[in-house]
Amino acid sequence: MLLTKKIRLEVSERDAQTLEFMQAKCRGLYNWWVMRLRAGERWPGWAEAKKTLQESQAYDPQLRWVYGKLLHEVYFRLDASMGAFFRRVKAGEKAGFPRVRPRHCFFTLCYPAMYIKIAGKRLV
Repeated sequence: MLLTKKIRLEVSERDAQTLEFMQAKCRGLYNWWVMRLRAGERWPGWAEAKKTLQESQAYDPQLRWVYGKLLHEVYFRLDASMGAFFRRVKAGEKAGFPRVRPRHCFFTLCYPAMYIKIAGKRLV
């Protein structure tokens, strides 16, 4: 069974800038949460953290231009990072707290696959 398929997309310059903008905003949200956690705030879990998205959008209005599912993915990824951190602490291993991600060293944008269809050699 084929679960994933890697495809190469050729996008226009304008679309590339849009994707870069969305990635930068997602990275900024991730880094903002990591810095809050480093300052001593407790990780509330992805569900509670996701509820703060409205406050984040009020602080940075450009977040409203980013696809919502991409912003939600930030919370899921941070929750996985914090879960791995707590698992390592509990096991007595070297913990390794989640790091601030620099530009071009951030995770890819994850779009839900149910919205993507492949028709021949075209992505719809």
